[in-house]
Amino acid sequence: MTTPTQSLLSNVAIRSALRHIKPGSHEGTVQDLWNIIVLDRFPSHEGYKYLWKGPNNSLHEPHIIIIQLYDRPPTSQNSSDFDDSDERQIFLMKCRSAPLDIPPNDTEEERIFDELLQALNDKGKIFGAVAIGKKVRFYRFEEADSENSISRLHDGTIDIDDPDGTVQVEEILGHIKANACQWTSS
Repeated sequence: MTTPTQSLLSNVAIRSALRHIKPGSHEGTVQDLWNIIVLDRFPSHEGYKYLWKGPNNSLHEPHIIIIQLYDRPPTSQNSSDFDDSDERQIFLMKCRSAPLDIPPNDTEEERIFDELLQALNDKGKIFGAVAIGKKVRFYRFEEADSENSISRLHDGTIDIDDPDGTVQVEEILGHIKANACQWTSS
């Protein structure tokens, strides 16, 4: 029997990070929230590995921080001869500040598409998300027969500050956790 997952808001660090995000907050503040959420939902003792890329220094693009999540196959999690090539990137998240805490737009979707394309695993499949302030959208990307397909995992934009939004984020992350390893390797 599996233990029920605690609500994101039961984690004091998540509640604190959420309170610190204000319109105009630096992208690092947005990343703080999502780092805690990703670490909470995908713990390293379950075989997950994280990489963070700092803000770019482009004058033409907003500063973006990228969170990458990798899964290690269960056969290699406790092995001393573990090889990094066994890891699969299953999730890529872009975090950025929001001057007015506005939701991601079509331009952001194009940018996440480009990032997902660059981060593809050998099977051409990955989950992704764009977080701007307290707003987030989740995606599934699959490269199929030279056609690139990106689709949202939900309707609209999720506001994590809204109780219904928090539940939706919990459900989507649960879906990614339950299905990413098998889906990205098929």
